[in-house]
Amino acid sequence: MIRARWLAGAAKGGSTFFEGAKYTPKVLDQMNKVDDIFHAFPKSVDGFATKFGEISTKIGGDGKAYQLLEMPGSYGGKTSTFEYIKDANGLINHRFFKVP
Repeated sequence: MIRARWLAGAAKGGSTFFEGAKYTPKVLDQMNKVDDIFHAFPKSVDGFATKFGEISTKIGGDGKAYQLLEMPGSYGGKTSTFEYIKDANGLINHRFFKVP
């Protein structure tokens, strides 16, 4: 079961994150590994992230700017954060359920 929770006072900003974006082959491969709850969570989470997520800009180790979409939520009995990272070309190279 997936449950999204939106933090009060957080600015919604994920509505445009997926527009024109594509997953990289690496991410698509990870999404197909059903035993990997950190990467293979249902695609329906993307819709919740669009509605309830927050976008920020982060500078990667390569010095380039990336968009980070984060959304707190629950999956597989764990509560944490779903995160996505997109580059300037619209490629999503990171789709991860971050469990501490």
